[in-house]
Amino acid sequence: MASPCVRRSPTHPAGTGFPALKSAISLGEYMASGIVKWFNDAKGFGFIKPDEGEEELFAHFSAIQMSGFKTLKEGQRVSFEVVQGPKGKQATNIQDAG
Repeated sequence: MASPCVRRSPTHPAGTGFPALKSAISLGEYMASGIVKWFNDAKGFGFIKPDEGEEELFAHFSAIQMSGFKTLKEGQRVSFEVVQGPKGKQATNIQDAG
């Protein structure tokens, strides 16, 4: 039986090879903040540079908390939670902080 904090889902439908964020493990219960380094609308992912100087975090469109078309803009200030995904740390629960 899987741990309650581990969720599994198929890979991104656009074929990026990245699993969706539902397969991640939470690393904390706090909101961090940072700046969007880049985000590719067509592929549905990008990276966020945290304010705390950590490594850049993978950002998947499924983790963006907004209505309508889920996207991020380069330089946009965001808040998020950090989770451990299958390929490293990822941002989840991504919200506009501007």
